[in-house]
Amino acid sequence: MSSFHKATVAAATIACLTPSAVANVLPHMLDAWQSGGTDTSAMTAASFQALSILLMAGSAAVALMKSVSWLLRGVAGVLAVLMFVLNFMNALDASSHRQETAVKAPRETIVKADQLRNEIEDLGKRLKAVPAHKAASVDDLKAAESAVKTAKEAVATQCGDGKRAWALACQNAEKDANQKEEARSTVAANRGLTERADAIQAQIDVKNGDLSALGAIPKYVDSTAAKVLRMMTWAGFSPQEDAISEARPIGQAAGIELAAMFGPTILGLMIGIFFGVEATHACPASTLPSDYLEIMRADEPKTKRLTSLPAAAHQIDAALDAPQETPASVEALTDPQPKQRTKARVPRSPVPRSKPAGKPRKSRVAASADDGREYGDVDAWYDESVQSGAIIERASAEAGAGPCRDAFSSWCEARNLKPLSPKDFGTAMKEKLGSDRIEVRRKYTYYQGFMLRPVLALVRE
Repeated sequence: MSSFHKATVAAATIACLTPSAVANVLPHMLDAWQSGGTDTSAMTAASFQALSILLMAGSAAVALMKSVSWLLRGVAGVLAVLMFVLNFMNALDASSHRQETAVKAPRETIVKADQLRNEIEDLGKRLKAVPAHKAASVDDLKAAESAVKTAKEAVATQCGDGKRAWALACQNAEKDANQKEEARSTVAANRGLTERADAIQAQIDVKNGDLSALGAIPKYVDSTAAKVLRMMTWAGFSPQEDAISEARPIGQAAGIELAAMFGPTILGLMIGIFFGVEATHACPASTLPSDYLEIMRADEPKTKRLTSLPAAAHQIDAALDAPQETPASVEALTDPQPKQRTKARVPRSPVPRSKPAGKPRKSRVAASADDGREYGDVDAWYDESVQSGAIIERASAEAGAGPCRDAFSSWCEARNLKPLSPKDFGTAMKEKLGSDRIEVRRKYTYYQGFMLRPVLALVRE
């Protein structure tokens, strides 16, 4: 892989891990900084969280990638899940705190506005409960009291100093004084009710002023949750706004940690594909996750081509590590005790054997096919494939007849040659390899002594 590709993969990995680091490590670092850098527990927690993020991402990669041992993959997977749970809890705390901070102001405004509205409503009910009365001012009350005083003085004038109380003038003065007193009492009562109503109205005016000072009142505490609720309502769902609002930090925390867990592996794979890197060179098969790519095993029949990547990658690596210069080096790769087969066979040579002497060799390059092209030659395809590495000779290896014929057809098409029919191709391979290097199992034909290099179906040059 080139330096540019490595730098790109590194940048993508950092981009995947950064949100989790911010959500988990940064809060502990801030706690330590706010305490003057002397809070050892906060620094320890921050260091542990940073390590857990790296372990989670690394364990997930190991569980998906190179390891052939199912035990190691299982241990790595369990460790990744445990680290994910731990980091998810911390990320959930950070997400919940962030959401609470975001909705704090709208919630306080809405709560205060509701409280003011309730108080105004209560004051309105108290105002309506004030008995009906005629508004009376302080001046009205003073005027009534002055009239009473004048009337009483008139009574004293008309009825005092030995004057006869039964005189008509005295009676009229007393009657007028009584009326003035009743009028004063009425004005005083109206004044009391007016003062009560005015006090309640003053409180209402103050509450209305406080409500106006709040400005525009938000309609929802969590406007995003309200929008999601409306969209879900259009789709036929009717959840509660509070439930959606509470689910938001959960989804955010899960997304952050899933990105940290699988993001580096997925982005590294995607970058390799988008750059057109060949998997067997720049992106070795042993470093790619089996869950995201399907490897096309050329040593299996068509119905069994899709297989797990780690096992195939192990075969590739073992074959590629073997020098191909001499047959002896190929023999050195052979297992000291090969697996027992169901039927005994004569030991095979890792290289194609020569034809028996005296047997005429049919030419596979027939002149003038119907479309004007010549037929491809099996010998030329095999030799060229060995030189290019498309065929790996190995005594314990085998390749399916179908994939071999497909590889031969692709080779012919690239050279404007006409491929042989499956029957003619099988005959030519039998002439080249000999019958002792051909085995039929469950209706599928296998050629012994070599294997085709597996290629990734989704990766192109």
